[in-house]
Amino acid sequence: MAATDHSRNPDCLIVGHPYTAIGMGAHCRGVVRSLAAAYGNLSVHDVYKYTQPMPREAREFGPLLTEQFTAPVRIFCINGDEIEPVVGKIEQKQPGAFAGGYNIIYPMWELPRYPQEWARQLEKFDEVWSPSLHVDAALRAAVGKPIVHLPIAVEPRVHELFDRKYFGIPESRYTLLFFFDALSFASRKNPWAAIDVFKRVLAKRPLAKLQLVLKVNNSARDAKSLERLKAEIEPIRDRVTLIDKTVTEEEVKSLVRVCDSFLSLHRAEGFGLGPAEAMFFDKPVVVTAWSGNMDYMTPDNSLGVRYDLVPLVEGDYPHWQDQVWADADLEDAAQKVLSLFENPEFGRQLGKRAGIHMRTHFSYRRQGLRYREQLQRIASTLAQEH
Repeated sequence: MAATDHSRNPDCLIVGHPYTAIGMGAHCRGVVRSLAAAYGNLSVHDVYKYTQPMPREAREFGPLLTEQFTAPVRIFCINGDEIEPVVGKIEQKQPGAFAGGYNIIYPMWELPRYPQEWARQLEKFDEVWSPSLHVDAALRAAVGKPIVHLPIAVEPRVHELFDRKYFGIPESRYTLLFFFDALSFASRKNPWAAIDVFKRVLAKRPLAKLQLVLKVNNSARDAKSLERLKAEIEPIRDRVTLIDKTVTEEEVKSLVRVCDSFLSLHRAEGFGLGPAEAMFFDKPVVVTAWSGNMDYMTPDNSLGVRYDLVPLVEGDYPHWQDQVWADADLEDAAQKVLSLFENPEFGRQLGKRAGIHMRTHFSYRRQGLRYREQLQRIASTLAQEH
């Protein structure tokens, strides 16, 4: 294959959190890796620099880091509530720097209505990229700037392997994996539904060799939810592996690989990186069939769970007013989990199709080419204007 010609690509600066272990950090890293695979002429600005990078990430992103805002095109991988402090910090260091280029923002959001106070901040940018059709619809209804739908890449990298014994997972049981990050709001991630579904499956097949694996992150930030979770699993404690500790990205990827299937009964997702990465690793997934994850889920590659849209109430989520989200049909979810357990070959084939789909349509290279096309379109427009 001929080398990619980057000579006509304008310099591009990615602004965000390249080292942080949060969703927007992963988003930033994915954009950088996608552009590195297909674009070149790339630099990265670490907004706050409060995270000490892991050695592998330091080697990957360190050479790209810059404090300069001279690139003509910038992509901000930040959310609406970050705009004011981030832009303020840039302007404090380099007055006029923000206005000196074409600024793109690439935010995440989970609910159908984008918050108005954030939408006003987005108007500072020349263009807005949306990571899923779900987010795209919310942005188009709230923001007057050009909106471009550009799904994010899903290409998890594994450099170290950890087995079931390492995580304390029984070797002989069919495992169902569920992720819960306390920073993502228990009400949205809905761990209680996952536990309920698992109990329903056990009630139907009490002797089945089934194990629920609950990976909890940042539990100290929501002690009340953790206590409730522990109380919910107490009657079936021997059937649940609870992993409540900070783990590396490598360990998380291995955890997905050693489990048999993935469950997410979320009420809303901006994109849904957890199910997407599980599918990349050829895992069958049982997931609420609504919101951002429908960008990559089809009846042929996953098991979508039926749902009802219900209104949010105060305390459910930030900016809850006039919002709806999905309430998954737990019996439908239980039947779908049971179908995977009782027909392992069906699950393997479903997972295989999922992996092919994700690697074909959501690789760094594939998304990087989409980014490149849009950035070259921007460069052409800017050249005509000048």
